[in-house]
Amino acid sequence: MNINYYNPYVREELMLYHHGVLGQRWGKQNGPPYPLAAGAHSASEKKAGWKKSLAGGDSSAKSHSIPLLNKDPVINEIKNSKHYTRNLDDFGKDADHNVLFITGLSGSGKSTLTQKFKNDNKIHLDYYFEKGDPKEDAKYQDREFNDFMDKNGIEFRKIKSLKNSDPNKWKIVDQMGDAIVDFSKQQFKKGKKVVAEGVELANEAMYPDKHFFDKKSLVVLETPAMLSLKRGLERDGISPFDVACVAERIKYQRNWKKQLKDLKNLDKAERKMNKLLKSK
Repeated sequence: MNINYYNPYVREELMLYHHGVLGQRWGKQNGPPYPLAAGAHSASEKKAGWKKSLAGGDSSAKSHSIPLLNKDPVINEIKNSKHYTRNLDDFGKDADHNVLFITGLSGSGKSTLTQKFKNDNKIHLDYYFEKGDPKEDAKYQDREFNDFMDKNGIEFRKIKSLKNSDPNKWKIVDQMGDAIVDFSKQQFKKGKKVVAEGVELANEAMYPDKHFFDKKSLVVLETPAMLSLKRGLERDGISPFDVACVAERIKYQRNWKKQLKDLKNLDKAERKMNKLLKSK
């Protein structure tokens, strides 16, 4: 492996830091000999039960063990990134947590990340909502998931042709949302997991009540807006000089960005409320 030691970011990653205590000097022992004798403890330490704590019987003592890594290398990659996550370690543990939802701005890398889950069922929602090449749709739509919806009488192929003002469209979308969860439970019995990605998870299209994600495994990609915009334009073959198209895309990006922020803030509000309830 070639490492560029002249790159300041690489050097920063390779540095090993040591932090002492305030007033520490080399060759000096800053404090009494350890362990302390029984009579050397203060009255407050004795009252707190220092013997019990040292013996490992104090359940309030903090653990300094290193957190265990997830068995899935892709999950570890996400955990080591700066992306927003929720209940990530629960993914695949049982039938109720067998689906991972990934959302983010258009061009943020949702599809790229999803493709890394090699052996899992991958549901790319854009290919169910956006009008495009039928061959591309067939390539990226999950056949097992499609068969599952067909068996349950869900007319998902109508979603693209129905107008947003048609209530039948949103009835089918709601059925599809339930089908993702039910399908993931079926796949758990087969030893397979499900990954669903799309901006539709953040906007009003799917799961309008965002509390749905409270106990679900969720990733919100934090890719910068301008980088996401650039990637999205390149992917869709839109010239950056096409002012009208770029302006419309920026408008959509701003709307998605607000919805993603609302989705994350919902979780923060929930955690604050739970903390207040526990303190009472």
